[in-house]
Amino acid sequence: YPYEYNDKTPWGYDITSVEIYPGVTRIGNYAFRECPNLIAVDISRDGLAEIGNSAFSDCEQLKNVAVSSDLTTIGASAFGGTGLTGMMIPYSVTTIGDYAFSYMDNLEKVVFPKNLEVLSKSLFLQTNKLYDVTLPEKLKKIEHGALQVINIHGKAKKLELPSTLEKIEDQAFGSTGYEEIVIPKGCVIEGEPFYGCSSLLKIVVDAEDPNYSNYDDCLYNKDQTVLICCPGGKSSVKFPSTVKEVAQYGFAGNTKSLKSIELPNTITKLGDYVFGICYALESVVLPESITEIPTRAFQSCYRLKDITLPAKLKTIGELAFYSNDSLTSITIPNTVESIGAE
Repeated sequence: YPYEYNDKTPWGYDITSVEIYPGVTRIGNYAFRECPNLIAVDISRDGLAEIGNSAFSDCEQLKNVAVSSDLTTIGASAFGGTGLTGMMIPYSVTTIGDYAFSYMDNLEKVVFPKNLEVLSKSLFLQTNKLYDVTLPEKLKKIEHGALQVINIHGKAKKLELPSTLEKIEDQAFGSTGYEEIVIPKGCVIEGEPFYGCSSLLKIVVDAEDPNYSNYDDCLYNKDQTVLICCPGGKSSVKFPSTVKEVAQYGFAGNTKSLKSIELPNTITKLGDYVFGICYALESVVLPESITEIPTRAFQSCYRLKDITLPAKLKTIGELAFYSNDSLTSITIPNTVESIGAE
């Protein structure tokens, strides 16, 4: 039965265990949602193929789940907010919905089936104890925020992504605690998947990758003209002589380590939010080649107190220095033609 969010199920909310017998092929949406005393679930019988959206969500005491080897689909938020400490997902599973294991305060270990190709959106959102993750061998795509906050306490140091991986979406690894992430050859990176990774020291790509390269453990485009991402745990940065641009969010989210930086004169362009939320940043030297400070470039750099604007600067974008408590004064050169709001 396809229960809706506010439907009252016939068994009420006081059940302590669930056992599904042969013949049942699907557990409907919201079927056992918010059963506060539910501790154990046995859905291991043959034939069960699908667990619906939010089927067991917010069952905070749920500690034990036995799952059918015929299961193919786990719906969105299916186990969100449960008390599970580990999850071994059957090899038969090919689809896992968004937020399926979100807000799980006790989850520490997950083993994915080798044939799963997609890690869905915000899969482990606010599941802050998770550190032991076995990724699918045939993984092709990591969606927006899919591995966000995993290993936040840094118990695991290195994450090597499967060679089959084709695409990493924006904020895929946001605020994870890894020190090193290895990206396979040919994988396409969208947006800023490493934003807020304040422990990350090294992003590694294959030397023969057609799109990306490394310099000083940072991520660049292939010809090293664009700095795409500086890992959020680095305290100092070296630049190649070829660099001309720092991409949007290039240094953003380095909350603890980067205290000062001097950009080389070869850089002529900065992307939006380039140093946003660099809490520790105190001093910045911009090259005279910069003519525009983009939108939110230094937003929430709370300790920034020393910055000299380039003599040929023409434009200061909106919110460029917003929420900078330590920056008490700034000299704007007379070349500036446009200043954005706030």
